[in-house]
Amino acid sequence: MGDYRYRAFVSYSHADEQAGAWLQRSLEQFRAPRELALRLAEAGKPVRLAPVFRDREDLPVAGNLNDAIQKALAESEFQIVLCSPNAAKSRWVNEEIKLFHRLHGNGRTFALILAGKPNAGGDEECFPHALRFALNSDGEPTEAPAEPL
Repeated sequence: MGDYRYRAFVSYSHADEQAGAWLQRSLEQFRAPRELALRLAEAGKPVRLAPVFRDREDLPVAGNLNDAIQKALAESEFQIVLCSPNAAKSRWVNEEIKLFHRLHGNGRTFALILAGKPNAGGDEECFPHALRFALNSDGEPTEAPAEPL
């Protein structure tokens, strides 16, 4: 797992708490098939997907992410964004995506669609703004459309 404390950081709207809890539990309980687990172990790679960070408290009303969230983002190998109309409207989910990008760059954030439609706009939109547009090195959206994984 390298220098990472967490295999993944789950970003989600607290309105999607049940799905966040399910995903964390499912990832942490996942067992790779025997042959794959042996190959991973032989290559010195982790066999388990645990631990996964999921914040269980509402974020503060302050203007930025709290220290615990920032630290967990820095210590996570990957980010999984639970995409829904709730997440698309969440300032905090958007900020987590931007900070993770600033810390780790492209290609390590994965979008899991719970509800809504990608790039639909309005009430049906499921992607937070930071997933709809390519981010620059400062984690700020550009004009270029993104293609989330």
